[in-house]
Parts: sequence; C-alpha cells; structure tokens
Amino acid sequence: MNHSKLRYVFGFSFLLLLVLSFYLIDFFVGNKPYETLTPDSYEAGTTVSLYNKFPRSLPVEFVLSDFVFDSANEIKNPSGVTETTVSFTSLSSAIYIVNTYRMELIEKGWTVVVDSSAPEVMLMQVSKGDENFLFTLAATSKSTIMITIQYEK
Repeated sequence: MNHSKLRYVFGFSFLLLLVLSFYLIDFFVGNKPYETLTPDSYEAGTTVSLYNKFPRSLPVEFVLSDFVFDSANEIKNPSGVTETTVSFTSLSSAIYIVNTYRMELIEKGWTVVVDSSAPEVMLMQVSKGDENFLFTLAATSKSTIMITIQYEK
C-alpha cells in the first residue's frame, strides 16, 4: 500500500474515532433530561413542571383574542392537587382587560369574588362551582400588560 492511501486510511480512522468519542461522551454524560429543582419548601414527592405550550386545563374563555402566551408551570403535590400558573402578555390596557373579563365571565356564569386594584397591579378572583381562578394584571417595561392566571385542580 502506498503512503498516500495509508495516510487516507489513518485520517479516516482518526476522524471516525473522533466522531465516535463525541457521540459516546454525549450519550453517557451530556444527554441528561432537563431537571427542575424542587425547593425545600415543597413537601417530599412534589413535582414542578415548566411548559412552553398552553395547558389544556385552562378554560379557553379566559384567553382574550389579543393575548400572547408567555409561559406555564404546574406544581403537583403528593396528594394529587395541581397548582397551575399561566402567563400571557397583551397590548390592551389593564382597565380594558379587567372590564372585558368582568363582563364576559359574568355572562358565562362566573362570580367575581375579589376585585381589587392598585396603581401598579390589578387582581380579580372568579369562581364557578368549586373552581377558583386568580387573575393578576401588571404593566411591564415593554408597554404591555402581563396577565397571570393561577388555579388549582
């Protein structure tokens, strides 16, 4: 075998060994699932999940047409109760959003339990049967309103 063919065989073997090494390192070391640390304040067995999609457990009637989904998380305790928080942003004013919620949710059978506002934050809690939802609205630095909806199931 001449030297040029031998050089290509060694070069190819070296490249193959290098690719195989990276694959094995990634497989055994780098391919860990995303972990969410659970703070000590949660009881043992609690799971925390973060989502970048709209949760199916949130009633669609709570999402106004100009809402842009931001994030969602669920905290499930060992007894099976799940606390969900969903965040949206909107270019509408906080007053418009709260007034729209009041009108539309009352029409759909929801009862406004708490309705409170301060200069920077508006809170509204609604209930229907044994379901309770807490809405928090606050202005962001980007001239948008952050809407956070919290509930347990």
